[in-house]
Amino acid sequence: MHKLKFALKFIIAIIPFSLLGSTLYSLFPKIPHTVVMILYAALFAFFVYLFYKKKKKIRESDENYVIPEYLKPSTLAYLLIAAIMSFFFTSSTVGTSLVIDNGKSVPVDISIENKKITIPPNSFKQTSIRLGSQKITVQGVEKTINIPNKAKWIFNIDSIYTYYETSVDYSSHLFKNGIADSSYFKKDNIKVLKGELIKSDAEYLFEAPETITIDKSKKNQKIVSVKILYRMPFASTNDSTNRH
Repeated sequence: MHKLKFALKFIIAIIPFSLLGSTLYSLFPKIPHTVVMILYAALFAFFVYLFYKKKKKIRESDENYVIPEYLKPSTLAYLLIAAIMSFFFTSSTVGTSLVIDNGKSVPVDISIENKKITIPPNSFKQTSIRLGSQKITVQGVEKTINIPNKAKWIFNIDSIYTYYETSVDYSSHLFKNGIADSSYFKKDNIKVLKGELIKSDAEYLFEAPETITIDKSKKNQKIVSVKILYRMPFASTNDSTNRH
């Protein structure tokens, strides 16, 4: 009964914040997260004001008043937790991660959503990005990319790399404490991916881990397959001239 009571209180507390967040992101898809956070804080402050106003009114009307359940201090705790959880949940639904891969032999400066990122040569970095059409500036040159969904996306600077996606099998007979040893082999099914913006279903990028952690549902499987996205090696040393 106590757990049910807790759940009902939390659901009631989270509804107004979730409605605020979903409405803001629906009407203004590019609204800064900081603005949403400020509005969440304002809504919470409004509830705190109503809380103490109502409590004061009851106290003044009856000296022997009994504090109603909804005016106990725990109510504010529920509201605060609900506000924080709702903000992180709603803000995460409008964005995804973007891997920026630099195949050049020199650092590359990137500007995206008011964030400035320097990608070291022959390296990559991961950042967050809003869904939809977004501006990205690469070495002073502005481009537009479209992120339609929350898949795994790779921005391949100047389309330098060609990737291939394949499956790697981990042998289940070497499982110990939920960890599979790296007794794996590549399958023949290979999917080649080219272009500046790549969508991948791979679970791991650019290299296969030596071991993987599995969940209980796969513990009895002899083979566990995972998808890996690899970079194709450059065909010859002449290709390096395109990487500057």
